[in-house]
Amino acid sequence: MRIFGTPKMLHTRLSNARAVKWIRQSAYITGLEAPSFKSALENILAIHNLFKKHLPPNKLDMWHPDQFQNYHSIATWNRYFTSKQHTSQESVPFHHTVDPKGILASMAQGSYAHTSENEVKFFDRFLGQENVPQYVQCFNFS
Repeated sequence: MRIFGTPKMLHTRLSNARAVKWIRQSAYITGLEAPSFKSALENILAIHNLFKKHLPPNKLDMWHPDQFQNYHSIATWNRYFTSKQHTSQESVPFHHTVDPKGILASMAQGSYAHTSENEVKFFDRFLGQENVPQYVQCFNFS
């Protein structure tokens, strides 16, 4: 998660409605130098080019992989809030490891809500019986 600044600074800078709608958490996925990841990047670009053929010129931003250290990566993100005008879902609380001081929760007042669609869940993969992969939800971000 990339949120910079102290909690007090964060609340001061991001408490207005214009800023709140843009707050997001992000992750970068990289395959290091794996050929399968390189193939995935090529396929993403091919899909992008298919869309580009069917849209008017300059209506689709050019796609390119991000960088993580010296490796190509795919940036992913999810916004913390959704405009109440664009959802019928109820607000859900932030998990205590995501918002331990309640700063994000206090920003959800007014026009924005933190819904189940804004939640990001983290899973740990392990090999179970007979080496079958299993996944368990966790909140250990270290």
